[in-house]
Amino acid sequence: MTTDGGALLLRQVDRKIGLLKRLVDGFRDARQPERRLVNWLSLGLPSLT
Repeated sequence: MTTDGGALLLRQVDRKIGLLKRLVDGFRDARQPERRLVNWLSLGLPSLT
């Protein structure tokens, strides 16, 4: 097992079930539901895929 093992596992889970998109979709601004509070995918999470 390498130190990257967790990231590799996360990448595989994300590809299988869309985990990161589901996580991001959970963070919405109640005042403007169409807007995300934080665009987590722009913070480097796509680099896992």
